[in-house]
Amino acid sequence: PRIVLSSVGVEGASTAAPLRPGAEVDELFGLPPILPLRVKWRCEAAGANTLDVRSADGLAGVATDCRMDFSIEADGDASVVDLAMSYEPASPLALLAAPVLIVDNWLALNVLLPRAFSGSPLV
Repeated sequence: PRIVLSSVGVEGASTAAPLRPGAEVDELFGLPPILPLRVKWRCEAAGANTLDVRSADGLAGVATDCRMDFSIEADGDASVVDLAMSYEPASPLALLAAPVLIVDNWLALNVLLPRAFSGSPLV
């Protein structure tokens, strides 16, 4: 949640340690308590440079078969994090959300994540 503007919290047994295959976490986002949204993510694979999380149920009535597949590459003294995100739209709202998700994920990976590791204020 510190590095993703749309996330407001994460719940589950696996929030205190790196995700391992089979572990599940709930991502909380939206505008709680007015518009509380939740997706249960299951870790399908986790390696030294990869993380693949999926949510078959996705966001009820909006999207199913959600996936976030992260890969990390060393780049000199830094790292590059790539995210491949996919989902099956279950409503027009899912199609309208795509541009917002693209911007949110770009900001998270290119601005907020590097700041979190640099010690600079996030905002």
